[in-house]
Amino acid sequence: MIVLKRFQEEAINSAVSYFKNTLTLLAATSGMKENIVKKAGYCLLEAPTGAGKTLIAGHVAEQISKSNKIIWFWFTPFVGLVGQAEKTIKDEFPKLSLKNLYKERQIEKINSGDIFVTTWASVASSKKSSRRIRQATEIDVGLDEYIELAKLQGYNIGVIIDESHHSFKAETEAQKFFTSILNPSLSLLITATPNDKDIEAFQKLMEIEKIEKLSISRVDCVKANLIKKGIKATTFLTDKWTGSLIDLNKTALSQGCEIHNSIKKKLEDEELEVTPLMLVQVDSSSNSIERTKKYLYDLGFSEEQIAVHTADEPDPNLISIAHDESIEVLIFKMAVALGFDAPRAFTLVSLRSSRDVGFGIQIVGRILRVDRRLQRIIVPKELNYGYVVMIDENTQTGLSSAADRINSIKTELSTASPNVTLIDMLGKEAELIMQPTENHKGNLLSLENANNNLFQRKMLYDEENHPNISVLGEIGKNNIFEEQFVMHTESFIYNLNSEIDIPQLYREKYSLKQKDIVPCIAKQINFSDNIFSVLLKDSTKIIKKEIEIFEHLESIQSSLAYLSKDKITQKAQEIIFSKEFLDGNKLYFALVERMRSELFSRGITMKLDNDFVESGLNIAIVMYPEILDEAIKKCMVSFIEMEPVTLPKYISSDIELKHSRLNIYGVYPDDMNRWETEFSRLLDHDTTGDILWWHRNPVRRTYSISVVDENLQYDFYPDFVVGIKDRQHGKNILLVEIKGTINRDKNELFKAQSSHKLYKDVMVLHWEDERSWHIVRFDPKQGMNILDQRFRIELMSDF
Repeated sequence: MIVLKRFQEEAINSAVSYFKNTLTLLAATSGMKENIVKKAGYCLLEAPTGAGKTLIAGHVAEQISKSNKIIWFWFTPFVGLVGQAEKTIKDEFPKLSLKNLYKERQIEKINSGDIFVTTWASVASSKKSSRRIRQATEIDVGLDEYIELAKLQGYNIGVIIDESHHSFKAETEAQKFFTSILNPSLSLLITATPNDKDIEAFQKLMEIEKIEKLSISRVDCVKANLIKKGIKATTFLTDKWTGSLIDLNKTALSQGCEIHNSIKKKLEDEELEVTPLMLVQVDSSSNSIERTKKYLYDLGFSEEQIAVHTADEPDPNLISIAHDESIEVLIFKMAVALGFDAPRAFTLVSLRSSRDVGFGIQIVGRILRVDRRLQRIIVPKELNYGYVVMIDENTQTGLSSAADRINSIKTELSTASPNVTLIDMLGKEAELIMQPTENHKGNLLSLENANNNLFQRKMLYDEENHPNISVLGEIGKNNIFEEQFVMHTESFIYNLNSEIDIPQLYREKYSLKQKDIVPCIAKQINFSDNIFSVLLKDSTKIIKKEIEIFEHLESIQSSLAYLSKDKITQKAQEIIFSKEFLDGNKLYFALVERMRSELFSRGITMKLDNDFVESGLNIAIVMYPEILDEAIKKCMVSFIEMEPVTLPKYISSDIELKHSRLNIYGVYPDDMNRWETEFSRLLDHDTTGDILWWHRNPVRRTYSISVVDENLQYDFYPDFVVGIKDRQHGKNILLVEIKGTINRDKNELFKAQSSHKLYKDVMVLHWEDERSWHIVRFDPKQGMNILDQRFRIELMSDF
């Protein structure tokens, strides 16, 4: 028999006192059961996993059964937890008589303290087993009739609901069975995942006026040494690039294994005969189990030390795993998250993401309990904690929120009686009055808030479903404008200014002689000594962050993470095949042969098989992607061709354009944005005499000036072509690009470094705060664009 802790005794006494007063009220009245039960028939016990909620609930049922005619139905969340609850009842509560729901429904054998442990699915579903239970046999009456006959013999029905009220929905078989068949006098709800919204929904569904709440804090449980002092959650911080290369699953398992072995050694050093259990939660992919087992074998676990459980619901075999100390690792998906009792579990490795608070509470609960063998001794501080290792930093959100919710539970066990008074109206029918206690006031306040929320939702609905008239008016105006625009057919013609001396203009284009450029790239790529030093690399440094979730204490340190061969291969392929102007297959195999030749020339001849050579190439390309870009840049210079372009003799517009002093067509084109228009006016207002003419360069026209992208991804069309007096480069011509952002994507980085074969560097400008123009330059040290000196017309000639 388990010796009760003080707070457990107080919780039992409070619940027993509350329910006994409820039964007294029921016995003193007739025809008022529904009102009494709604006001005083429900009690909620909320406490962290490990607080002994099952023990408390059993004692409540046992004590009430001693002096009252009552039978009990105990509902567990899953079938696998039925056996766990039944074992506790057999071991701890001799005055309760455990009955088998399938074969012990003889009404003549009924006794106070009879208790059936089951699930909602077993008694209230369309399953064949449920239908069988609720039908009579030669020996047993049907369950519905059994309950009805028990009530006729003066027995009350008591119900204990373990967590299931979270999923208790309207118009389900469970809800119908609860209200129509069971219709209990007493209902004890027990939960480790307190959620006011769930309780409120349950209360509204059952039309309950009040649920009495008994709460036990985490601090009380820690002081009683029933649960561990805290949970330390470890995650890994990676940037986008590093995260795409490392094997987080193997890294997390390795970290979990290190913690598990450390705990195992501590227990052995203390001569404590407890074998720790590591829980590993995998994702739902088809091969996640086998992949995880392979990692665990690599980390030193044998097949006999690993158990797997992936059923939709836990079964009795799962409980045996908790006690089979030859098993050190349990791999699961979702099934053991709720209610699984394994006090020897210290470590949990989660290979999936979840921000759900309720699930976080259950995950914490699996490693929060203290094994009974350790409850009465002082252990090293490392054994006072549970440990969670996660692959996704966001999962810490769910755990931290779960910890905050658990911490929010304060011990409240002082209830003595229901807040209900029975008044005899001078011989008339009695009346029930709900006393306005603080708890009841809180319920009224919640109702008021709910009404306010409902009003706000209605206002939001009205706004969303009744469009503003002025908005409709604007739409109408736009339609009218579009109609007028379509009807307008007059064109304005603007001729090229023949008085401006415009030299022959050229665009760059790439010669598609790939049979020549691919061998050039393979020859030019620089496999340096630094690159060869990483070819056998299997790990990299990352940051490991640890949080104690209850006290929010943080620490970070460097750690090694395993590189993923598959991810590196995929990343290398992405880099090589992103050069869309090249034949990716030809380039890849050319680079493989260059790598093979380089390995041979360095005397590395033992491993020249394709796997080793390709792996070496992939690591080199991923770790040093610039070597491929540099080789391409060196080679492409020889493959850039200059092609002359002929400007059109005139341009046309459907609307009359404003006059420009220096534009080659004498107007401001209508395809410029506000920034481009502002810059063109700046050119027109030049008083230095440096600006000879300017031209708005269109995109992808036969007469457009283009610059070839050094990565061969696309052609770049600068916004302006400007004639500059006495320009030192580019035959008196400067290409200018106007940018609203300078570091949004890699194309902006390229443009700031771009150079035309004839016209040289392209000038990139940014209008900072729409007040001053700045030249944009690429800073190779920072790997980003920066705002350089203020732009002045005088700078264009020497740029």
